[in-house]
Formats: sequence, C-alpha cells, structure tokens
Amino acid sequence: MDKRFFEFLSHDERVDCLALGTVAKHARGAALLRTGERRRALHVLLDGEAEVRRSDGAVLSRLVSGDVYGEMSFIQISGASADVTATTDGSTLTLTEAQLDELFLERPGLAAGLYRSLAAELSRRLRALSERFVA
Repeated sequence: MDKRFFEFLSHDERVDCLALGTVAKHARGAALLRTGERRRALHVLLDGEAEVRRSDGAVLSRLVSGDVYGEMSFIQISGASADVTATTDGSTLTLTEAQLDELFLERPGLAAGLYRSLAAELSRRLRALSERFVA
C-alpha cells in the first residue's frame, strides 16, 4: 500500500489503523460510496483504482492506492458530495468514527498525524484544482 495518506503517521500507527479498521475487497464497477451517504467513516484505497464522479457524470478525480475518500463527509458530518466507483478490482480500509475515537484514546498523537495527513491531501487536491483553472 502506498503510504501517501498515512504520510504523517509512524509505522506502528499505520499498523494500528490497519488492525482496527475493516478491510474489504471490491470488484471493478463496485459502488464504493454514493452521493448523499452519511457513513461517518474514512476510506483508504489500499489497492486498485477508482473514480470520483459528480451526479452529472463528470469525473472529478481518479484514485489510486493510498488515496482517501469520504473525508469531506467525515469532517463535515454530512452526506457524500460525489459517487466513488471502483475502476479495477481492489480493496479498501474503512475506519469508522468509533474506531478512530478508540485509536485516538489509545494513541493521542495519532489524531494529530491523521488530521495532518488529511489536511495535506486536501491541500494537494485544492492546488491541483487551482492549476486546472489556470491552465
């Protein structure tokens, strides 16, 4: 698995996330997240690829191993803003809010690393979007 999402976590913290979260395999074409769903969870694509699409079908981004999805609805406690569909077979790690709360109690420093990783990912996405508008 690419460590990009977990870039600000130690090896042991990454292992704890994998151990406490739920790993599920998915087939090409599987709906990983649907617009409006309120899962209160973070999802990390462990392997495979996926697309993020608006309701009008426009592709917003393509996800690869290490990419996170569902983070906006997790942070804002709202419904997902887009559909995420697997474009290849793969697997996903899901960390629910309850699982993350448990991790944060056991490892208080993990929260800072996880949220810093989320902030870095959102910053990368905003920068890429800004560059698309300049081009």
